[in-house]
Amino acid sequence: MTCPSRTRVLTSTPTPTPTKPKTSNWSPPVIRGLRLLRFIAEGGSTANLSEVGRRIDVNRVTVMRLLATLEHEGMLERLPQGGHEVGFGFLKLASRVLAANDLTTFARRVLARLSGSLQLSAYLVVRDGGHALYLLRDMPNTSLVSNIQVGSRVAAHLTTPGRMLIAHLPPEELRALLGDDPLRP
Repeated sequence: MTCPSRTRVLTSTPTPTPTKPKTSNWSPPVIRGLRLLRFIAEGGSTANLSEVGRRIDVNRVTVMRLLATLEHEGMLERLPQGGHEVGFGFLKLASRVLAANDLTTFARRVLARLSGSLQLSAYLVVRDGGHALYLLRDMPNTSLVSNIQVGSRVAAHLTTPGRMLIAHLPPEELRALLGDDPLRP
């Protein structure tokens, strides 16, 4: 029997159940194959199939089947000393993708994602001697943005992208590019 003075009524707002991404259109075997391919491309060894399975979260038999399938399709090649490496078929596929997407096409997509997620201006900039040359830009839909025009050529030490492009240079090369004044404390 409970004592009325000790009884508490707990009220709380129900915690919302986290929503999982919609995966009904995903193909688990393809995901497993891509995990294995990524594992090998990043330098992982396939000498121990049980270890590979632990690393990519599949069983040893599945690893064997995935290896055989990817090898058959030319995405992997068996090494003479054992194990596998990324195959010529994969490299041909990757080179076709890269050839179809020049730097600016690829950069436009990256800049759009970057600008959208950070809500900041994003630029593709290259070093041109001692200057930063602005090749592409993406602007967020906000009131405060950096508005450097594409084609602008600005002394590298005066802009953040320019500073990033010259930061690794030894002092002698910086002096040759910029002169002595920008390097004085």
